[in-house]
Amino acid sequence: MATKNLARTVIEGGRSRWSKNERRFANKSARRRVRQYARSLLFDAELGEGSSAPDRERVWRNHYDRLSAAERWLASFVGRPWNVARAEIARRFDTRTIAGQHIVFDHLLPSVKGGGHDTFGNCDFEVDEQGLLKRLPPRRYVSARKLPPGKVRRSPRQVDAWARGRLVGKRGQGWFWFEPTGLVWKACAALYCWRDHEEEGSVRIHEQPNGTFRQSHRLTAEDVLYFGELTEDAQKRLLFRLE
Repeated sequence: MATKNLARTVIEGGRSRWSKNERRFANKSARRRVRQYARSLLFDAELGEGSSAPDRERVWRNHYDRLSAAERWLASFVGRPWNVARAEIARRFDTRTIAGQHIVFDHLLPSVKGGGHDTFGNCDFEVDEQGLLKRLPPRRYVSARKLPPGKVRRSPRQVDAWARGRLVGKRGQGWFWFEPTGLVWKACAALYCWRDHEEEGSVRIHEQPNGTFRQSHRLTAEDVLYFGELTEDAQKRLLFRLE
C-alpha cells in the first residue's frame, strides 16, 4: 500500500515479475511431485516409512522498486541548482537505513550525470556547467535482439521439440537428420522441457541421446526452411560435426 512518505512509497512494490513467475512455477512443480509421491503410496505403503514428501525448490526473492514517484519528485528540481536537490535528497531519505541507501545510492544519484556520483550509463538527468539540474532527452533504445531478415527467434523448448534429440548435418547438396544410436537416463535441470520425465528421489530424469549418432533420412522442404530460419546460435547447437 502506497503512503505519503516518499521514502517508503518507493520500496513498496512487492516482488518483481520474474520472481513471482518463478515462485508460481516452483509451487506448481512441488504440487505435481507431491501428487506423484502420494500416488506411489497407494501401491506400496512401505515407501512412506523411509521417505517423505518432496520439498518445494527454493526460489530467489527479488523485490520490485516503485521508482516512478521518486523520479517525478527529482524532476521537480529541473532548472534549479543541483546542490539544492542534493540537499533535499539527503533530508528526505534516511541513508542510515538499508532501504534509504538503496534508493539514494543505487537509483537517484546514479541517474544524474555529473552529480558527483558514479553512474551506470543510463542517466535521466544532468548537471550543466552552471550547476543546474537539467533533464536529458529520452533514451532511444535499439534492440540488441533484432534479427537479420529471414530469421525467426524460437525458444530452446520449441527447437528441442522440433528436433526431438536429433542433429542436422549437410552431406553433399542435401541436409540430413542424424539420429542418436541409443538413449540413456540423465538428470534434467531445465525449467521447461518437452520430454516425459520420471522421478528418481528429488531429481527429475528423462531419456537423452548417448552422444553417438547415425545418418538418417533427408530433411523435408519444410524442415529445411525451419532450420534456415533459426538463429545462428540455435543452428550451431543442432549442427552435426564429425569428430
